[in-house]
Amino acid sequence: MPPEPEVDPLEGDQLEGDQSEPVESDPAEEEGPVLWRGLLLAAAVLVLVAIGLTVFAVVTHEDPPPRVAELYTFVIPDGTAARVARGDIPEGIFPDKLVLYVGDRIQITNQDSAQHVLATFTIRAGETLDYVFPQRGLYRGACTVRGEGHQAIIQVLV
Repeated sequence: MPPEPEVDPLEGDQLEGDQSEPVESDPAEEEGPVLWRGLLLAAAVLVLVAIGLTVFAVVTHEDPPPRVAELYTFVIPDGTAARVARGDIPEGIFPDKLVLYVGDRIQITNQDSAQHVLATFTIRAGETLDYVFPQRGLYRGACTVRGEGHQAIIQVLV
């Protein structure tokens, strides 16, 4: 067996006596691993950016402020029962359907000389109904401020 050529470890050049030709590397062989390393690096950066954005969104997310309960006021004017009896239906005293939320409050002042019914509430002459809706539901019943056969609906949402 012929002896191996000596290689200077500092220079990497072949010493005298070596008859072999230096081997050139194929650039195409080197591009494959470099390309894969680049793609892996790009994928890792994208994952880190996605994680960072997710953390930022969670940390900076604020819940909307709690809903403040609202007060709905209605006045049944004096003479309403007389108008309804004549067939003169007053407008704008109470809506056909009122949609509100749990915790909202309703005040209905009856200035008329007659008692009135709105949905499930009866308001005597000269009195004020003051009610806070404690739970979700549907209140449906007669509406005497619009005449016989009319209904008032109060829908309470969460």
